[in-house]
Amino acid sequence: MKKFLSIMMTIVLSSFMLVGCSQKEDGTKKIGLIVSTLNNPFFVDLKKGVEKEAKKLGYEVVVLDSQNDPAKEVSNMEDITVKNVDLVLLNPVDSDSAVASVMIANNADLPVMTVDRIANGGKVTSHIASDNIAGGDMAAKFLIDKLGNKGNIVELEGIAGSSATRDRGKGFEDGIKGSNLKIVSKQSADLIEQRDLLLWKTSFNLKGK
Repeated sequence: MKKFLSIMMTIVLSSFMLVGCSQKEDGTKKIGLIVSTLNNPFFVDLKKGVEKEAKKLGYEVVVLDSQNDPAKEVSNMEDITVKNVDLVLLNPVDSDSAVASVMIANNADLPVMTVDRIANGGKVTSHIASDNIAGGDMAAKFLIDKLGNKGNIVELEGIAGSSATRDRGKGFEDGIKGSNLKIVSKQSADLIEQRDLLLWKTSFNLKGK
């Protein structure tokens, strides 16, 4: 995460120089950060990391939470365009619906960079993400090792429609091909309740707690 954020802030600074952004009258330089959700520990860490690195470099960060709602994300982008920021970092809820948000930034001549998940349209200055296909493959190898290369597994996916979900899923499913693990069910993790996990453990004789 620390390396990821350092790379992100380096790209942000480079983008500021490319688009010719300048300090405000009070001397501040502002970055907008629209996060898909702050109910996820990963994105909470992302927010904290951006704020920490930005402070070191003399930037103020305006943060808005989309609460995993594409409509809220669009509203957040509309809000951020009037908050006097020079550039916006967008962590999309959904790669398709993010196009509308990117277009709002484009129409306001506000440079936009996507983080972790891509937008499937609009003009994006840069995209910053980890290798999600490799991450899925690493998860597959971890399970193969821990389960002794045999057993039934349930695949809990991320937000449907996001590029990260698609790429991690591909890496994971390709990673278990040729093994003796069997995917008995898959579902978006945000739709799962504890009783579903207990039912699956009973029905499919799943290992683990």
